Amino acid sequence: MNSYLPTARLATLLLAGACTLGALAQSGNPAPLQPLPTHDPRILDFYKHATNTQAIYHSATHTQAPGNVAISPDGATLAWTLRSHDGSALHLTAVSTGDTSADTIVTPANAPAACSNSAPVWSPDSKTLAYTSTCIEPSATKSAAATAPTQPQIFLYSVATGESRQLTHLTGIFQQLAWAPDGKSVAFLFVENATRSAGALAAMKPWSGVIGEDGVEIQRVATVNVEDAGFAFLTPANLHAYEFGYSPDSKQIAFTAANPPGENTWWIAKLYTIANTPNATPTVAFDPNTTATGNLYRLSIPSDKKLLHKSTLCGPEDTQWLATYSSGRTLELAFFSTSQMPVLTPEALANNSNLCGIFGYAR
Repeated sequence: MNSYLPTARLATLLLAGACTLGALAQSGNPAPLQPLPTHDPRILDFYKHATNTQAIYHSATHTQAPGNVAISPDGATLAWTLRSHDGSALHLTAVSTGDTSADTIVTPANAPAACSNSAPVWSPDSKTLAYTSTCIEPSATKSAAATAPTQPQIFLYSVATGESRQLTHLTGIFQQLAWAPDGKSVAFLFVENATRSAGALAAMKPWSGVIGEDGVEIQRVATVNVEDAGFAFLTPANLHAYEFGYSPDSKQIAFTAANPPGENTWWIAKLYTIANTPNATPTVAFDPNTTATGNLYRLSIPSDKKLLHKSTLCGPEDTQWLATYSSGRTLELAFFSTSQMPVLTPEALANNSNLCGIFGYAR
């Protein structure tokens, strides 16, 4: 009996056989590639005959882009950084002229050749610029650990004198510098003696000891007085802080935080307020785990529409609003017959004569 292969099947077998023979022919150690004696003539020809558009594209892809842009509150000076192979340079440009050739380059005195100055933040009066720097003079530090090039510190640059002074001598990782509105202190998120970045996606050392208790690195809000460099933590050691902000009078801060370890609890963080003084007690301003949240929907269900059990949602009246909200592990659905948007507070719901009913679903 004769058998026939479809054309596509035959082509597949032939291609597989060719690939197999090719692989056998190329087995073993291939000869090393020899470098070209000259540049590829096609590349030389491209640059010789490149159009303006091509030249602009090549220039754009090989140009350093500015970053960390911060304009002073008085609108007079623009602070910005430019990265290079050796680090990051901090520039000050006069807004009135925009002439970058006359920029002031901010860096500490006697800075090493390869270092970075970044993250500029202006004081409220525009007279001082706080920035992060790894350009640390060894003799100006308090410990050998602080002289490491990977350990940045906070510096203050005076617009009046053109000089910088080191404000902190930290060991750890800090971020999100912020001036107090009264200009007397600088606050930031800080993990003391950190071994890694603080974040849910950051690589971490293996667990050891009591899980969740030993070796936990807690991020807290810290502050430094700009006059005497006095350091203090503002948030307690039993809360891992994620972000913060000052009140306009500088007397309080608001921050989001959760119980440590912070990598495992950021999605249940609460909003707190706390006095801008050491050892203060925080107050919960908002707890998403216990506060009811939900949505309001506009409906138009005629009263003659029946449910499966032959009843209506609002009796003889049209159903015009649906509110869905959760409280703990319970989902609540509330229906209203009024055309006026209902107020969704416990007191208003209890006294609303147009509330048709509330259905609860627990899980």
